[in-house]
Amino acid sequence: FPEFGSIFIAFQTVGFPVSDTLIKIVDAETGTKILPQCPHTEPYCTEKCGIEESEKYIGEICGNGPQVMLGYYNREEATKNALRKDSKDRVWYFTSDIGCIDGEGHLRIKDRKRDMIKYKGHAVFPREVEDILYMNPAVNEVGVVGVLDPDVGENIKAFISLKEEYVGKVTKEDLMKWVKENISAFKYPRIIEIVKELPKSVVGKILKRELREE
Repeated sequence: FPEFGSIFIAFQTVGFPVSDTLIKIVDAETGTKILPQCPHTEPYCTEKCGIEESEKYIGEICGNGPQVMLGYYNREEATKNALRKDSKDRVWYFTSDIGCIDGEGHLRIKDRKRDMIKYKGHAVFPREVEDILYMNPAVNEVGVVGVLDPDVGENIKAFISLKEEYVGKVTKEDLMKWVKENISAFKYPRIIEIVKELPKSVVGKILKRELREE
């Protein structure tokens, strides 16, 4: 079913850059090192480049083209951070979105830069961890955030609500053991809290801000 395959790929990505638009992926911390294109073409490229190879291919998405804004009104510092020139005097918009370009040239958005967790010097993207946890049949909803820890910078904490049939049967220790076996050693949550439900906005989006405050 080639037509279905094309739709599925499009659903998993935001597609190709439009005409007259350039896209690059840069190191999310330095903002200068340009990262190479991810070689994977699987629909779920997160399972490869997102987990074991994220430091090679995943970074901040930047765009250049006629649609790039002139700046933020009366927000000089924000404009300076968002719009930066390269050696060819081209202006790039730093989107604060984290992603990669896959092996077929599709742009994949993985997370938001502000949600990035710094654990022992490693960059951990919450959505990667959440995607893995959602593979556990007991997990209903999950929100992963960073919590300040003077020893490691930020610790990785997962708030998890269980599916009704698993409530009282699956413990946080069970989930910890499972996730440690399914993700890189520096990315698994050091803290897991099982909750009845996660805070959400009126449109159903999990509110990370409220999770950080708990």
